[in-house]
Amino acid sequence: MVSGMGKRPAIPNELERAVLLECGHRCAISTCREHPVELAHIVPWSKCKEHKFENLIGLCPTCHTRYDKGEIDHKAMLIYKSNLLMFSGRYGELEKRVLKRFVQNRMVQDFWWFVDMGILLSQLIEDGLLQDTGQTKSLGGLVQHQFVMTKKCSEFIDQWPLD
Repeated sequence: MVSGMGKRPAIPNELERAVLLECGHRCAISTCREHPVELAHIVPWSKCKEHKFENLIGLCPTCHTRYDKGEIDHKAMLIYKSNLLMFSGRYGELEKRVLKRFVQNRMVQDFWWFVDMGILLSQLIEDGLLQDTGQTKSLGGLVQHQFVMTKKCSEFIDQWPLD
């Protein structure tokens, strides 16, 4: 890491690797996909002063410059990041269906799921998109837990257009 006043610390190697794997070492903008890529902050470093996975995206130098100049807007960049999360293999088919349900019916905020099947939702929980409320109910001897969409999930799905 770089030290000193006004200097930005280096992005940790593991974090850089994760972002590069997410975009397949190609520009995250689907109509571009050029390489090599640079890591870009979605919310500029000058405003956030931290390196976080959800705020980093791989862009080719041209797209990075275009974003910095405002030729690509912030909302578009959030959608590109969302697309990566959905299509990079991070989420399984079930997790994608849960997110799609929230996108298609924006009034839905929660659902009940069998407790032993919760592992199938683990990436959404780990990423802070779903939360187990701890409430349970029993249906014919099978226990279900209530899962709710978090504020982070709501912001995530708001980036998706209605189909």
